[in-house]
Amino acid sequence: MADNENDADEPELTAHPVGTDDPASTDQAPTVLRQLFSRRVLGSAAAATLIVALAAATATLTVHHHTVAREQSDRSAFLQAARQAVIDLTTISAGSSDADVARILAASTGTFHDDFDSRAAAFTSVVQQAHVSTTGTVTAAGIESMSGDHAKVLVAATSKVTNAAGAQDEPRVWRLRVALERTQGHILVSNVDFVP
Repeated sequence: MADNENDADEPELTAHPVGTDDPASTDQAPTVLRQLFSRRVLGSAAAATLIVALAAATATLTVHHHTVAREQSDRSAFLQAARQAVIDLTTISAGSSDADVARILAASTGTFHDDFDSRAAAFTSVVQQAHVSTTGTVTAAGIESMSGDHAKVLVAATSKVTNAAGAQDEPRVWRLRVALERTQGHILVSNVDFVP
């Protein structure tokens, strides 16, 4: 019996699968693995969603910036073309009238070009006979409307006129609506109207 008494004091030993210390842990292992896997998948999905959202926001902002930059560039180009057109129309001299008319025709298109071209000879003759000399200055310009390759620009200008009839640097005030059209990369005048 003494042997049995010693056995009662020793802890009971049972066989467990290799690699585990506790039989309860073998039952919980799949659950723990699932929880870890779920957390990693959810974390990865959240990170991927965040990356996609940031990429979409970046793309949207880039496209918007490009559109705004293009629009500002177009506005600037149309304004500059309108200013130059009005200076060309209001700066004419008897000594350079042929070149002045050629410059106006080179910067125009459509009906305006055709009408001005049909009257160019008579216009040049009057300028030369009256010894006209005008110098124009643009005082203000603003886009009235703009769409794609077309724009309308309101331009305020003054010119100083000298002629054989006695005018000596007489100021003239001009308010014009200049219609512009981009053709083959060049912005050309398609119409000019007086604005009351």
